[in-house]
Amino acid sequence: MDIGVYSVDGKVLFIEDDRHDTGRGEILGDHDAREIMSPTGTLALRIGMRAHLDFTPRDKEGNEIPPEIVRTWWRPGTRIPILDLRWWVGGRLNWNSAEEEDHFSLESYDDVDVGHTPVFHHSKQIGRRTLAEFYGFYPAEFNGGRIIGSDRVKLYVI
Repeated sequence: MDIGVYSVDGKVLFIEDDRHDTGRGEILGDHDAREIMSPTGTLALRIGMRAHLDFTPRDKEGNEIPPEIVRTWWRPGTRIPILDLRWWVGGRLNWNSAEEEDHFSLESYDDVDVGHTPVFHHSKQIGRRTLAEFYGFYPAEFNGGRIIGSDRVKLYVI
């Protein structure tokens, strides 16, 4: 199988604050979102906040692969997206593994966007302002033998 991905752009779409668990979180303004993504910032993603991310696949010419094609990218015979996601907190790999304590729950991974607009819900206290990095990649078996991934999307958590 070769889905034809040659690069992946990763970015933060927006950050949502639903620490009061109302189900209708407030979208943070650009200034506060930049502070959460800055190494010198003073703000951090806290428990109950969500980072809405985007991983956009691009073809050989650098064009965005159309969403109507991307939405068909499930692993054969499953409802599991081809796009794999990993994240690091304080330099330690986390990815919803039972063996590791994970500080995020992954939401909207198996929705209509097939994992390309995941939502990371901050669910466990870390203790101090710490770098969290998110990475999306396509395994070689689905991409003509090429492992292609995004740059790490960075933000700070507490």
